[in-house]
Amino acid sequence: MRDRTLLVSQKNAVFRLLSGCELDVGQFVWRKIVGETYTHSQLVHGQSGYYFKFLSWPNGWGYEMSPGMESRFATGSAGEWATELTFFRAWALGLRKELEEPDLWETIRQGRALVETASDANIENSPLSEEEQQLIQESLEEVKQHLLGIRELGVAQRDFVERQFQYLVDASGRLGRKDWTNIFLSVLVSNIVGLALPSEAARALFRFATQAFQWFLTSPHFFPISAQ
Repeated sequence: MRDRTLLVSQKNAVFRLLSGCELDVGQFVWRKIVGETYTHSQLVHGQSGYYFKFLSWPNGWGYEMSPGMESRFATGSAGEWATELTFFRAWALGLRKELEEPDLWETIRQGRALVETASDANIENSPLSEEEQQLIQESLEEVKQHLLGIRELGVAQRDFVERQFQYLVDASGRLGRKDWTNIFLSVLVSNIVGLALPSEAARALFRFATQAFQWFLTSPHFFPISAQ
């Protein structure tokens, strides 16, 4: 079995590239991959399981990586070591994007109470009372402040959040409770996408919003139409 794993100097070059891509190097581990003839080095992102395998052959370099550029898996040849590092950097940037990308389906699942209320065909679309509108305004302020505190936002981003939440306040005076709940859900998702919130922050936002509007979701005014 021939050892074709990376040299220390080569691993150090990989370290510097990861750092330059603003990835936490401490989340990666090295593994030896034993083949029929050669042993290769594989770098694995521990949390996600994504990896880059450095394939070293007598006639040049190759790679196997996940995620690929446009798929979960990709493989190919690089030739020179410098080219291998170019492919590795592209992989690292793609990995960072994948890690930062919010899972909108999982985010929606976290806000199950809001989704179920918005989608229940038996919920009547009755007008919101003045008292409910005031409570909505107060709860929206709590959610907005939570959102603004998740990360440091630029002026344009803060303006975006302010406009979105003011729209919800205004809409509570003219929309029925079911329509308003749908708009509220849509605005939360719009802010997650518009601010490019990472998955954990997105899930935390939905949890906080569900808690802040618990009074609304359990309101006795949400009567099934059939019960009227």
